[in-house]
Amino acid sequence: MVNNGKITELRFRLREALDYKNMKPVNLCEKIGINKSSISRYLSGEMEPKADWLVLIAQALDVSEAWLAGYDVPRTVSEQKKDDVPSLGIIVERRNSPELTDAVSALSRLPEEQYTCFIRLLLSLGQE
Repeated sequence: MVNNGKITELRFRLREALDYKNMKPVNLCEKIGINKSSISRYLSGEMEPKADWLVLIAQALDVSEAWLAGYDVPRTVSEQKKDDVPSLGIIVERRNSPELTDAVSALSRLPEEQYTCFIRLLLSLGQE
């Protein structure tokens, strides 16, 4: 399934990441402090997490936010090439701001550690 650049639904990626980490949904709930019903809804496809929860879930499962969201990018941040700028697609899609699009092009000049921190910070801001 392709949808706005996504190749699969978050619910399938979440299940895959849980299986890969040999983690049960309840363990994820305990690890990040989210309620069980929210995880259940994410896994059923009934709803998707807001950006701040997406970041926490991705960090807890050691996967990239963009991969978890369903984009065709490597599973982990360490597997991504900086020039691919996968997480930025999510930000631009959600914010749809010309100013942000211009700023995104400048990110490629940041050192890798700063780049990753900046992306996570932006994703954690959530939707307006």
